[in-house]
Amino acid sequence: MNIGSDLGLLRVGVIGAGLIGKQIAMSASSQTEVTVFSRFSSGIPRNTQGISNLRCVSVDLSQPNLDQIAFDAEIDVVINAAINFRSKTLSEFLAIDQNALKLAKRFGASRFVYLSTLSLCSGFGRYPVTEDCPTSTNSTYLEAKAEGELLALESKSDFTSSSVLRIGAPIGLGMNSDRLLSEFISAAQKNRPLQVYPDGSRVQQYLDTRDLATGAMLLAFQEHASEIYNIGGRDSVSNLDLAKIVIELCESQSQAMIIGAWDQQSGKKFSCDYKRIAELGYRPQFSISDSIRWIIDAGGRDDKGTR
Repeated sequence: MNIGSDLGLLRVGVIGAGLIGKQIAMSASSQTEVTVFSRFSSGIPRNTQGISNLRCVSVDLSQPNLDQIAFDAEIDVVINAAINFRSKTLSEFLAIDQNALKLAKRFGASRFVYLSTLSLCSGFGRYPVTEDCPTSTNSTYLEAKAEGELLALESKSDFTSSSVLRIGAPIGLGMNSDRLLSEFISAAQKNRPLQVYPDGSRVQQYLDTRDLATGAMLLAFQEHASEIYNIGGRDSVSNLDLAKIVIELCESQSQAMIIGAWDQQSGKKFSCDYKRIAELGYRPQFSISDSIRWIIDAGGRDDKGTR
């Protein structure tokens, strides 16, 4: 989906180069100038080095003396896709979010997009999740995300647009090996049984990171979008059906094996209502089969382009 020719007038800064930030940077760089801020040495996959619209600034956004570091960048919109899972305290988690806002103001950015999580709304068991659902913070990570949302929304006076994008279950190149889909693909490629817990009836709405990148850039393109938006993908599938799709696309001799019995998540459908961003023109393009085929064809590269 092409956001529009005017996007080329916006210079984009992406905070974080993990699973999500990397894809946003890759997608946006096809239309405009992108600067990635990441603690990784490369910050972007090796096979993107040399793309004229894409560059990386290697920096640890959790460090307290960020103001003393000199950056040479002209940026119109900042997208904060960073999270430091090494953090243990609320202040450590929030350091990146606070520094992201400082950078946006320092660069004179007019727009800010904060990437959050639909897990904030999962504690009440109400699906599909809406943007107005109550939130629950039963972990330091979720508490930090809730605070990060507040920081972004309370900063709307500093920008023409400061919005929050809540994400559910993203899938794409660079997923951790312990994610369910990663485990299924690995087992299928080795012709081993795909173990499905507990009874395979739990349903998840998956979001291709390419669709996620489109949604994030769509918000960045809005001049006045200072509120919370959910974003979801095209397909919702059960764990058992996911295993069967992986086996088929891998042309594997594996079988899906139910391990366990009914539990509290059995039969539940974890999904979100993304009507608000759909009103801005968002339409997910990739099916679950498209996403899995993309990952398989890439050969399981991690987010630095290595195996």
